[in-house]
Amino acid sequence: MIQAFIEGWHSAATTTLGLLWTAFWAFGLGCVISSMIQVFVTRHTMREKMGEAGPRSVGMGTFFGFVSSSCSFAALARTRALFAKGAGIVPALAFLLASTIS
Repeated sequence: MIQAFIEGWHSAATTTLGLLWTAFWAFGLGCVISSMIQVFVTRHTMREKMGEAGPRSVGMGTFFGFVSSSCSFAALARTRALFAKGAGIVPALAFLLASTIS
């Protein structure tokens, strides 16, 4: 009986740690990318590259969203950082959708 409890506990702990690791690296990576956008990208550059809803800016948002895909919470943080820096709503949403779908 004790052996069955220990095996069940071990299985639950292993599953929990695996889930935490899977979620943590994706969330951590998203927050690091978000902070890098906020620190290294100027408003002028963001408005120039992704400020309007043209095919180029939507394509860039889609490409970078696809490349930087991770968990949806981190994707939302990155999208907020893009929008706060001056990206248009359409390119920012393209980024969000591409990063959560891929």
